[in-house]
Amino acid sequence: MSVLNIYSVLSDLQQARSIGSLENLIYQNLKHQIGVLCAKITFEDNDPRIDKYSGRKSIELLRLKLGLDYFPDASLSVAKEKKFSKTELKFLDKVINTVHINLDRLIKIEQTENLKQQWDSTFDAISTPLCLTNEKFSILRTNKSFTEKLSSKPTTIVGENAFRLFLGSQEISFKMEKGQSHLTALANKEINNTILNYEIHCQLISQPQQSNDLKNKQYLVMFRDITEQKKLEKQIFESAKMAELGTIGSSIAHELNNPLAGMLSFIQIIKMDLNKESPYYSDIKEMETATLKCKDIVENLLGFSRKHNLEEQEEINLTEIVNQSIKINELQTKAKGIKLEFPENIDENYYTLGNRNLLTQALGHLIQEASLSLQENMETHPGFQGVINIALSNNDDGPVLKINDNRKTTESYDPFQGGKSLGVTVAYKIMKDHQVIMELISQPNIGVQAKLSFKRPDLLNKRQVFDGEI
Repeated sequence: MSVLNIYSVLSDLQQARSIGSLENLIYQNLKHQIGVLCAKITFEDNDPRIDKYSGRKSIELLRLKLGLDYFPDASLSVAKEKKFSKTELKFLDKVINTVHINLDRLIKIEQTENLKQQWDSTFDAISTPLCLTNEKFSILRTNKSFTEKLSSKPTTIVGENAFRLFLGSQEISFKMEKGQSHLTALANKEINNTILNYEIHCQLISQPQQSNDLKNKQYLVMFRDITEQKKLEKQIFESAKMAELGTIGSSIAHELNNPLAGMLSFIQIIKMDLNKESPYYSDIKEMETATLKCKDIVENLLGFSRKHNLEEQEEINLTEIVNQSIKINELQTKAKGIKLEFPENIDENYYTLGNRNLLTQALGHLIQEASLSLQENMETHPGFQGVINIALSNNDDGPVLKINDNRKTTESYDPFQGGKSLGVTVAYKIMKDHQVIMELISQPNIGVQAKLSFKRPDLLNKRQVFDGEI
């Protein structure tokens, strides 16, 4: 037997890159130097790999504790046909120290790799586009969402400017002042003629020991899509504005009601005293018609601003509801250059049961939603003509009302996803309380249809469901 050489063991074990390779190197060294039958690293007392050497008189089995704090049962189990000599036992003590050092090194490397994999998985699982950059905002690492949101897929991402690559623009740039660790900015990105709004957060996450040195600093840059948030804020603002206009309109309507009633009374008295052959008769009749129209507008404003609930149900003709909603919204649609189409003369009646003013308000919300979307299309597509078409029909269960608009959409439209449309949500609540089936049907680049399926009065039960104020 050659002289036992612990330095050879130490040199070989340093080459190990995994626990399995460490175990094999230990076995090869001990087999060569002291003739062991096996050498296994075990982490529990009962390891089936060494059971065949246990309890045999001709074989000595040693379990040498490795002394790891986080694995107290870790041992090096070695077996030999003859008993180990004192020299060999001293040699094994030195081997144990070497194994302890290398096993501790490999376990920590493995734990670090596991933590890195967990961090990578967590980083990629975040739905907000993120990237790590250096002090010049050149990309070091991105998450999955960042690469998915890129307009084009570059061959290389690492080393590219984060803002230029993600936003497609060189105009956005950050300048961190001395001692500043966080910065926020707003930016836009255009995809398929659609403008997306982003809120950009830049956070210093690591820096060198000397704070004055700009080199080796790393930043986490986050691109948060606030497009839908801005749309919702705009809709809330529009709703608040409409509510305020409703209050003002109600006050004006009350003020106008009395003088209009007086004017109408005097005009009708004059008309009664005039002969139909009188040259003034046609003028007085026109004045009466104009005053009645003003009175109708005032009543619409007053009805629209009142508090309602479903206890105030009545049998109503949907043609009247549509006409009333159009009168309230046509000024807005005309101002935007949007055509609002609805047949003026409809012979067939479309009756249902419900609250007249709530249904008028719900239809107004749907028309307003279509109008806002068409306005966006007209702004981004010069020459595009927005059209809203309203149609009524009857089926076996009751009337069907369809509101079609020709907005251009690149994908299926779902206003209930992410709270895209406050008005549509309110309309849906009113329709649901009226037992109306409301469907929103859309196809890319064709348009959106709101289909409302009402029930005949005889199929509805009177009930109080809606007890709030819209």
